[in-house]
Amino acid sequence: MVPHSLAHISDEVVLQGLLKFDAQDREGLVPLLQHLGEVDDRRLYLPAAYSSMFAYCQGELKWSEDVAYKRIRVARLARRFPMIFAALGDGRLNLSAVFLLKKHLNSHTAEGLLTAATHQTNAQIERMLAERFPQSDIPASMMPLANLGEPSQLAARPVIMSTSVPLVPGSTAASAPALELQAQPLAIAAEADRAPHCIAASTYPRVKPLSPGRFALTVTISDRAQGLLRNAQCLLGHRAPTASIEEVLELALERLVHELEKHKYGRTERPRHSDVEPRGRYIPAALRRQVSQRDGGQCTFVAADGRRCGERMRLEFDHVTPISRGGETTLSNLRLRCQPHNQYEAEIVLGRGLMERRRASRQHESPPRRARRAS
Repeated sequence: MVPHSLAHISDEVVLQGLLKFDAQDREGLVPLLQHLGEVDDRRLYLPAAYSSMFAYCQGELKWSEDVAYKRIRVARLARRFPMIFAALGDGRLNLSAVFLLKKHLNSHTAEGLLTAATHQTNAQIERMLAERFPQSDIPASMMPLANLGEPSQLAARPVIMSTSVPLVPGSTAASAPALELQAQPLAIAAEADRAPHCIAASTYPRVKPLSPGRFALTVTISDRAQGLLRNAQCLLGHRAPTASIEEVLELALERLVHELEKHKYGRTERPRHSDVEPRGRYIPAALRRQVSQRDGGQCTFVAADGRRCGERMRLEFDHVTPISRGGETTLSNLRLRCQPHNQYEAEIVLGRGLMERRRASRQHESPPRRARRAS
């Protein structure tokens, strides 16, 4: 075991130790990524009651979002371009370098780009990419800034106006305090050739806790959204004197969630018995309401060790015994499943080959039909 303090060790031994553990870290990285990619490809996170590889890495391996995101993407790339494993193993490239190259790697460019990036810093790789794949200039823009430090730091630092400050016609945004947050939500975007059920994503917006019960949110909105926001503030003036962004968002989200739950789960403030009988796959609102309340709005898949999937996104009503096998649309034969676990269960019951063919045929569906089926 390495002692907590190395103060008693000579300079030469400290340097030798650093080089030794650095080499061990590189040697361990390649098999880690290989196993990570294999678990991802086999979707072994599903039997463990995780809806995605990203969720598995966070919940089971206790990795941070940043670490999970980067390692999964690099593991997927390395399966397509095995030369990445060799470059990582001998230290010619690191995870950050491969991550910078990811969107430019294909069968024609991979070898040249990986060679050009050898032993380069991130800044050097970014410059090399800009030379090989030039982009248009970013349009000039103006935005209110306050207390954000040196001008050179502003380009990479997003701004959000405090939600406790009113923003109504006549007020000046320049006087509003600003909060610095991380700019983008982390999301595992699947490669174009990966099936939908392999997509692992954390799509919730990034928020920053400020104090108990208080959070800061960074978001970029369109001109139309800003107009709607200002109009809502004006219309709410009689019931919300300050008409702050926070109040508008809370009221708007409350209404939105109500409408979405009404559509998806049949929820209503005054539920009543429905005379509409289930027909085939059709699930009446009263029955949807019962299922969602019983299952708590969460995927019901349970792993062998008793862990229940915690996913609340992409939930679907699933027939325990499929309709094609004689199952009925009843409370006891319905459950909530996230899309990945719904597909996983269907593959177990109906066979993976059949489900792959069904998924392939759905790729040609029109967007409206796909949306209706997903809802």
